[in-house]
Amino acid sequence: VVTGCNTGEMKVYNYHMVGEHPPYSCLQTVESTDPEPVTSLNVSRSGRLLIAASTNTASETTEGHVCYLWGVNGHNSHEILDHRLDIAEARYATFGNTSDDLILGTLGSHKCAVIDTYTGKSIHTMVNPPGTNNYIKNHAVFNFTDDLVLNDGVLWDFRTNTAIHKFDKLNNTVSGVFSPNGFELIINTELWDLRTFKLLNTINTLENCLLKFNHSRDVMYGLSHIKQDVHDHDPSYKQILGPFESTFKTFVAAHDYPTIGSFDVGKQIIDMSFCRRDILLATVESTIEEFTHTWTGGSVVKVYMVGRTKSSRADDEDDDDDDDDDEDDDNESDKDDDDDLGLGDLDTELFTDNSQEDDEEESDGPDESEGEDEEEDEDSDRMAFSVLTDSEDDTQGVLHR
Repeated sequence: VVTGCNTGEMKVYNYHMVGEHPPYSCLQTVESTDPEPVTSLNVSRSGRLLIAASTNTASETTEGHVCYLWGVNGHNSHEILDHRLDIAEARYATFGNTSDDLILGTLGSHKCAVIDTYTGKSIHTMVNPPGTNNYIKNHAVFNFTDDLVLNDGVLWDFRTNTAIHKFDKLNNTVSGVFSPNGFELIINTELWDLRTFKLLNTINTLENCLLKFNHSRDVMYGLSHIKQDVHDHDPSYKQILGPFESTFKTFVAAHDYPTIGSFDVGKQIIDMSFCRRDILLATVESTIEEFTHTWTGGSVVKVYMVGRTKSSRADDEDDDDDDDDDEDDDNESDKDDDDDLGLGDLDTELFTDNSQEDDEEESDGPDESEGEDEEEDEDSDRMAFSVLTDSEDDTQGVLHR
């Protein structure tokens, strides 16, 4: 699991071994002494490349934004991440869906660029015509065959650098994503036909949601943006994506996108990502003070098992206990040793970084783990297990590969 922090660092965790690798700093790649928060992380489909987006919150222009391309090496390598190149002025960047060769960078509400991954040079820069939609959370996206681009409500054929169509603006926040079927576009609650540019359907359950597809593209996750008037007071919210409400939704990625269910994690969600086998998903979660709209306490990274409830896992553990009744005392001694190492029940936090205590500029908030066990017991069927926590008050993005 890789997390991005307010300090400009990326931290790598191996939750199987309950260990943390040395952090990787984005500050080493540019001439800067001030912390530049990491606002998003995106991994390529092959899992071999990573883009970290960072921003200077004191800057109101795109010059305060930059994305960093990193290579992802094997767990046995001395350096798990190695810096490749920088993408200047990019507020957000993502990879193509068919290969690692292309990067799509969002350079502002009206401009995006397709960039060669290996040279860092722009292949095409697409500047929207006047009168575009100015979505608050706009970020450019590829379709699933990497021949179309959507940026701020304008559909582009990037191969010819041609604007094809501008969709009507029916919301202020969400800029939209392509459907995996290749024929539809989802912008907030509206489902558009890419062949006729006509409105097909309105799906109210998608309102104000950032939509993410799992790797097999048969399940869609919806994260509800916190309304803009709630986070105008805090510069931490100036990131392109998030923060989100504490409940995320799941949908069948087909036809009219019926709802599978909704899951309340108990804290506001900052980011979410999936493993490539779609059996685990990771979230960054935090708490926002209701009246001042600022962070309280710290952030926590959790890994959830998809399709398995805590109650079903408890049944499996009971079966394991019955099988172990005849074990000798040596095994009991081994278990005690494991407990001393913190390798106990997967429902507990296995790693905590208390580095916030060393940072005088960080506010003193309540401990993030307080009351967590009690909250989880109240929701025993929640589809989750908590694996690790990040350092308090600094986690911004999350990646799981």
